[in-house]
Amino acid sequence: MAANDAFLRRAGKVRPATLGCSCGDLTGSACSAMAHECPTLGCLESGERQVRICERRAADGSVKWEEVHASPIRGADGRLTQVVEVWRDISDRRAAEARLAESHRLASLGMLASGFSHELNTPLGTVLMCVESILRDAPGDGGEPWRDVVESASIAREQILRCRGVTQHFLRMAKGQASAGDMIELAPVVAAAARLVEPTARAQGVSVSVDPVPPNTHVFAAEAELQHALINLMLNAIQACGAGGRVAVAVRPGDPIRISVTDDGCGIALELQKRIFEPFVSLRQGGTGLGLFLSLNFVRASGGDIAVTSAPGRGSCFEVRLPAAQPAAARTAS
Repeated sequence: MAANDAFLRRAGKVRPATLGCSCGDLTGSACSAMAHECPTLGCLESGERQVRICERRAADGSVKWEEVHASPIRGADGRLTQVVEVWRDISDRRAAEARLAESHRLASLGMLASGFSHELNTPLGTVLMCVESILRDAPGDGGEPWRDVVESASIAREQILRCRGVTQHFLRMAKGQASAGDMIELAPVVAAAARLVEPTARAQGVSVSVDPVPPNTHVFAAEAELQHALINLMLNAIQACGAGGRVAVAVRPGDPIRISVTDDGCGIALELQKRIFEPFVSLRQGGTGLGLFLSLNFVRASGGDIAVTSAPGRGSCFEVRLPAAQPAAARTAS
């Protein structure tokens, strides 16, 4: 009787309307078990107790995980006459197991990142020495050809230093160390990030515009890591656009300071917006799924966060929010 009453409450039905009906007809999509997975059918066929883990969708649309036990009841002659189901909500346990699995995966990622960074630092150092040699030996008045060489070598040097910054961050992350922050002005950081993504945008026929950054807009963060986060967001925006697309970058002062990267590309479905910051989740073929994950970690390490608003076919806006910081001179004057 207790089991029947619990089932009626679960299905939202009354007793007269349920007599002779299948539980699948009464609960609809609330039970995800297929016929061959149903613990009660398995118990009726085998005569033995059955245990299943089932996904159930509640009336409000939320998903619950339940451990279902189906136990046989036998009559005086020993024949199976009834089956009693007991449901135990294990949603919290499943969530804890998922968090534990994620921790193990991130620990493995840290070990891989540490070894990868050690191996990569040596060739990066060699390439950096060669590029700096080109910049040092290039004549200052060599005319147009040498100006192009110096410009290309300067961009290459910035990109190599960026790669070294990424590998050093991976090493710190593997060791559990936090990155050192400093008071930085946003205008040169945003300008440098936009300059580095310009060749990619030009190759894909996408225009990148940067609104003038208000002067004396400062945050406390690791400059290389903040620049890396902005580059990731800009590159993602460029890749989301087709030829003729537009990416706009703007900084709004206040507390927090908001840095928005907006595109008119393909947009992101609502169900995917909740997962795009998870490691190894990528919306494009060939992506690693680490760019947004690392960017969010960079920003949160500085006390900020990243928010996203998007709709399929209408583009996306990623907004970096960072606490405002006043330079020492401004604090003294005030």
